[in-house]
Amino acid sequence: MLDSLFYADVEIPIVVEKEGKESVGGLEIKLKPGMKIKLPYPYAAELVSKNEARIDADAFKSALNLKKLCWNEEKSEGLQPLEEGFYLKLMLYVSHLKSEVAKGSAESEAELKNIRIAFSDLISLRLKKIVMLAVISPQVDRDKMKNMTREEQILYTQLCNTINSWSESMRKLVGVV
Repeated sequence: MLDSLFYADVEIPIVVEKEGKESVGGLEIKLKPGMKIKLPYPYAAELVSKNEARIDADAFKSALNLKKLCWNEEKSEGLQPLEEGFYLKLMLYVSHLKSEVAKGSAESEAELKNIRIAFSDLISLRLKKIVMLAVISPQVDRDKMKNMTREEQILYTQLCNTINSWSESMRKLVGVV
């Protein structure tokens, strides 16, 4: 998914490391060290890979408060909306933390441990809700997908299709088509 257009419009906060000019979507951007900007993922990833920028870990940390998201998800009946590109941004933040852990950061190691626990809880809560939506009514419904991330929409659609296919095959098997 990372190499496809799936995340092409997700804006990623970065911090510029080197001075220069970059062409982004036909626009020329003058970059200065320390400059904080948001760019669509493909452009941000390119700058990071060239070591011309780094992800803005502080922006990710504040936006990806997993404990709060878990609490909200647990207290609500329906799916709670997540930030655009949530899983991608979390992946980038975790990758950043892992690189900091490799440099010996105990603080990053503790943060990574907390993320693992909270993320497992969050994904479990959301998965239960998505599965229930598909089981209760296995017809794909756009209204039900409004608070799902792109990745969750794919899962929901596949679940609905699988449930529909299985139900249909059981009807044919039993002869009640």
